[in-house]
Order: sequence, then C-alpha cells, then structure tokens
Amino acid sequence: MAAVPSALQTDVTGLKWFKIWEDGFDGTNWGVTRLYAAKGLQNFTIPSCIPPGNYFVRAEIIALHAASSYPGAQLYMECAQINVTGGGSASPATVSFPGAYAGTDPRVPQPQPQPPQAPQQALWPNMASVEELAIRAPL
Repeated sequence: MAAVPSALQTDVTGLKWFKIWEDGFDGTNWGVTRLYAAKGLQNFTIPSCIPPGNYFVRAEIIALHAASSYPGAQLYMECAQINVTGGGSASPATVSFPGAYAGTDPRVPQPQPQPPQAPQQALWPNMASVEELAIRAPL
C-alpha cells in the first residue's frame, strides 16, 4: 500500500510502498494456484493501525516459472484506489518502485527442484495482532 493525497491521482512516481499481505509456495501449491481456484478473487486484511486516508493497493504476481536464469522472472501488477478509515497512526517501513527489486536479486533465480522464492519486503505489521477487515476485490 502507498499513501496518496488523492485516490484520483494517476502518477505513482516516488510513492512509498509497504506490504501488508503475501502468498507464495506453501509446500504443496503456489499462491497463483489458489488465486486461480478463487476465480481471481483474493481476501486480505488491512491492519487497523494504518492511518486513515487515501491509498493505492498494489497487487503483484511474480511469475517464477522461468526464473532459473536471469532475467527469467516476470512481474505482473495492478493498483486499486481505496480510502482507509479509522484511527491508526503507524508508520511502516517503505520501499520505492523502481528499485525495490533488482534483476539480479539472488532470491529470484534459483536452480530447480527447490521452488524459487520471490524477493520479499518484510510484512508489516505482525498480522496476528491486528483486527481483521476483509476486503474482497477482483484482480
């Protein structure tokens, strides 16, 4: 997510993004398999400690099927505009795009058969300690 002055803005240059949810390989299936089975719908929780205001939510899929060699990873992303209400006041660590990932990130190209892992920004905050607000949005 990234705070924005107006949810109507179209420029994402210089935004500061923080991660609130992720899915990946669970030992049996990939997150994209679960996303496909749910017909492109994904539920996630927005932490109650997020300050109120306008935000962009960035959904991202990093396709790793060709990531065993550089530059095999394929990134697919979309953004949605939301308005967060409540009384949160947290200030999570952020990253910027471009720059959060590098084409040579060692976590992307890995030899098989070990499943590759996407480059990871730390999840913020510990999701087990926040009140849930489920959002169901088509990707």
